[in-house]
Amino acid sequence: VFSMNNTEANFSEVGIVLKRQLKVIVYTSGPVLALIVGIALGLPDVYRSTGVIRIDQDVKAENRAVDTYAEYYVQTLTGQVFTDENLGSWIDEHDVYAEESDWSDAEKRSVMSDNLKTEIVATTVIDPRSGRERDVVTGFEVSFDSRTPEMAHAVAGAAVEAFIVENRRSREAQGAEEIEFFKTEVEGYRA
Repeated sequence: VFSMNNTEANFSEVGIVLKRQLKVIVYTSGPVLALIVGIALGLPDVYRSTGVIRIDQDVKAENRAVDTYAEYYVQTLTGQVFTDENLGSWIDEHDVYAEESDWSDAEKRSVMSDNLKTEIVATTVIDPRSGRERDVVTGFEVSFDSRTPEMAHAVAGAAVEAFIVENRRSREAQGAEEIEFFKTEVEGYRA
């Protein structure tokens, strides 16, 4: 099709080559396209609802220990919130997996646990000491995947609320411990 003397192909020559190869292109790409469309139409709809919880703290940008603590705190809080008791109450309260009547409560909790996710949210900042960019933990996301958007929203909202309640309870307990410590110290100084 192309001559040795002319290294550039003109549009008419490209058109001729495409016409010759059209059957091959259609026969190879057609089944692949049909398979992709079939898979896309055959998969069930999955909706994800996400709530973002911000971690407000007065932290200098170079304090990496606080970022590590924040990640640890989110993991700990996740373990305290995603308990079998909470999962069971959300399943009952929002009638999650009602269509799966043959599932046991343990199976429902297991599937719900798989569909609940937490992910750290980080913001990129410039480290004032080095001048390099680095990520600072600013919060975390709580998500739930469901077949209906209403269910995804309801369970994600309940999970976010549970995180806030557990955080408040944890902070109150920490504050009570600090008060007791300071009372003991005051009594020691008085004596």
